[in-house]
Amino acid sequence: MQRVTVCPTLAVEMTSLNYLAVRLLRPATVMVVAAVLSACGGSGDPLPLKDDDALILLGSDPETFGGIGESRELTVSESTTEIKSIVQCFCDSLYRSTLQIYHFPSKNAVLMIDFDNTTNQFTPTAVLHLFATEATQDQVAKWINNQHSDGLFVDPARPQQSVSINSNNIAITSSAYVESLTGYNGDEYEKYQVEFTVANYLEADTFHLNGFSDQAAVYLQTRAPDFDN
Repeated sequence: MQRVTVCPTLAVEMTSLNYLAVRLLRPATVMVVAAVLSACGGSGDPLPLKDDDALILLGSDPETFGGIGESRELTVSESTTEIKSIVQCFCDSLYRSTLQIYHFPSKNAVLMIDFDNTTNQFTPTAVLHLFATEATQDQVAKWINNQHSDGLFVDPARPQQSVSINSNNIAITSSAYVESLTGYNGDEYEKYQVEFTVANYLEADTFHLNGFSDQAAVYLQTRAPDFDN
């Protein structure tokens, strides 16, 4: 199990905008938009569409990334999972909510659990992202990086499906105070070591996430940034 705590690094933001422009100008996408407008009462005749064209409008290019494939068995373990814990961002506050990322390389799946740092309940929310079996590990890694940086990479894989995990499946089992810290703008934090469990979760014909227990560092913000002093 590879565990990495990531801090942000400087990168160029315009590349993601350029990529967006390229994607929006694809002829297949334009064809789908025209057909949707027609179906909704707009002008023009309905256009014949292939499944591939519809998928492009949804943000997934089947020519590059393919389909979901068979249901996936997901188990968090040292041999199957790469874990990153994101605690900082390009923002006024020194620490953000903790984003715990579980990457299953052999399954092309990524579980993201976000722990709220505005209250001592540390309420978690989780989403499981599934990528096409044809997507490369480099493409998936670029997508993961874009989720917590400034969108440096313009050619990442994109999820074919994203499933929100029921909040009842995640439970905070304990939290222990570690230390107090102060940010650059007068913001203040209390660091906690939070232990939690994730129960078995089955999405029929899509994936089975086996239950597991883990821990994460969460920086409870006790004072917001002060720019007047």
